[in-house]
Amino acid sequence: MAKLQRESEVRDEEFICLTKHGETRIGQFSGTLVMLDGKLCALAIVRDITAHKEAEEALRASEERFRNLVHDLHIGVILLGPKAEIQFANRAALETLE
Repeated sequence: MAKLQRESEVRDEEFICLTKHGETRIGQFSGTLVMLDGKLCALAIVRDITAHKEAEEALRASEERFRNLVHDLHIGVILLGPKAEIQFANRAALETLE
């Protein structure tokens, strides 16, 4: 809210908060200051994005594990793009192609 007061508009600002039960949650805040009937008001939206952030982190960790597994394989792995361009090749594939 302090940033909203300073800047008059905030978009997709992430923040961490604690629930009354002590849980940590991640929120996303967007808001703008508007005049209504001569009064300065805040029009704001707050969303709980905790599950989304947790899913992003799980995907990132899974991709990292997969990348490490493929990188260290003794069998060559090559990933081709839609036009048959090489997008990735592990060490074993590079050694085979040399």
